[in-house]
Amino acid sequence: MPVAVIGGGITGLSAAWELVKQKRDVVLIAPSPFGGLLRSERIDDCLVECGADSWLAAKPWLRNLAVELGLRRDVIPCNEAIRQTFILRAGVLHPFPRGMRMVAPTEWKPLLESALLSPATKLRMLLEADRGPSSAGDRSVAEFVRDHFGKEAVEYLAEPIFAGVYGGTPETLGAAGVLPGFLEHERVRGSVLRGAMREPKPVGPLFESMRGGLGQIPCEIADQISGSARIIRSPAEAVQPGRVRVAGEWLPAEKILIASGAPSSSKLLAGTVAGELLAQIRHSSATIFAFGFHQNQLTNPPRGFGFLVPRRERRTIMAATWVTNKFPHRAPPDKVIVRCFVAGDHTEALLVDVLDDFARITGIDAAPFFTRVYRWPDSMPQYGVGHSALIEQIEAAMPTDVHLAGAFLRGVGMPDCVKDGMNRAQAIGLL
Repeated sequence: MPVAVIGGGITGLSAAWELVKQKRDVVLIAPSPFGGLLRSERIDDCLVECGADSWLAAKPWLRNLAVELGLRRDVIPCNEAIRQTFILRAGVLHPFPRGMRMVAPTEWKPLLESALLSPATKLRMLLEADRGPSSAGDRSVAEFVRDHFGKEAVEYLAEPIFAGVYGGTPETLGAAGVLPGFLEHERVRGSVLRGAMREPKPVGPLFESMRGGLGQIPCEIADQISGSARIIRSPAEAVQPGRVRVAGEWLPAEKILIASGAPSSSKLLAGTVAGELLAQIRHSSATIFAFGFHQNQLTNPPRGFGFLVPRRERRTIMAATWVTNKFPHRAPPDKVIVRCFVAGDHTEALLVDVLDDFARITGIDAAPFFTRVYRWPDSMPQYGVGHSALIEQIEAAMPTDVHLAGAFLRGVGMPDCVKDGMNRAQAIGLL
């Protein structure tokens, strides 16, 4: 009997790829377009990412997969020469202080020179280095950051960062789920600052991507496994030990790997304890508004990779990326691509408001020569307080020979998804 993999996102595709390498009989059940958040679109002579646009270079698993697929020459670094992020405060875009590890500074001079934070908060951060070890344990990110660095650090560092990365809020995200290293620094040393300063400094580019867009990778996997794996382009309807229901019929399977996200996984396991627990994992939605401008429309060239907008300053846009600064080859030199991220699931009806907000923040009120709206409902899992314990409960309750993989477990980044999918596939191969 085959191993059934449910889900055509990067997690499921990575698992299917690994199982095919093991010479296993594989059936991939993937009704949606391959790749999930990894999709790219050509608009005139511009390359636009519909979802994720890059991965953290420090996490090697997606790059390693690209190399395995024969795409080594297509892996490209971001433009490190102008790497800088800005945060909006009182209508001004302030550079994010150099040397920050999320909310913790590792260099004093850039922090002290920054106008983003008040003198009182800077002093509070300096004094944090004197804290002793603590075993306070998991609590919300807001509670954790406020305890160590104060309220202003929550509002102008933690909130915009975690809204941009996780699509969540510091009040609902758990520190153990999204800041596990910082929680360990607190337990061992007390001071997050002293712990962060002892971490090795990253070398090389911060981000990497693909020359032809991230959509290259799922398309290549699908092409390379198509001769070895059976691919069913219909949705899975239910899962039981030893079988999957597809199009009203039960398909026998030796083992089953569900890699389709917590909401759909919960439905597939309806009536089980695992399904009920999976339904407790919250997800947020996001919408990407992509714009193309002619360079001569911009009086002031855009600076850095983009900007974050704290909740206190926010109207619609919570973050924006200057795509052609980050990856210049995405468009010809005379064109600029920007992507704006808005919380929630929106349609083109919000387009005018987003452009007005973009003009307010950047001073650019030119009409873009293209616009695109990419909707991603329930796409970002929220790691709440106690998330790790919940995942342990879910995995302990899973039916026999049914397994889970994906961003809702232990890492939301694309490399984390690849790692999880391949690790689960390797473990299945050993069972």
